Amino acid sequence: MRVKHSKSQIIALVQKTLDRHQPDDYRMAVVRDGVVRNGDTWYVVVEPSREDVRSYDFSARLAEAAAELWDVKGVKIQLTTVLPQYAD
Repeated sequence: MRVKHSKSQIIALVQKTLDRHQPDDYRMAVVRDGVVRNGDTWYVVVEPSREDVRSYDFSARLAEAAAELWDVKGVKIQLTTVLPQYAD
């Protein structure tokens, strides 16, 4: 059975998870206005604190955090840099 989460709970949960995957040379943060749910999946925009980060490093960290959220918390969350057009 899946637990229903509010937007504010998802923001806190994702940021807490991201904090465990933070690199030494930049920070990853949830964009508060970039969180929407479509069906049973939450789409959460995450931005790095700098523009010159290596995309493969950033993407790998997002993938690790998303996997942790699903494996440990059972929440379907897609961490992304932009919201899909169909997400409302």
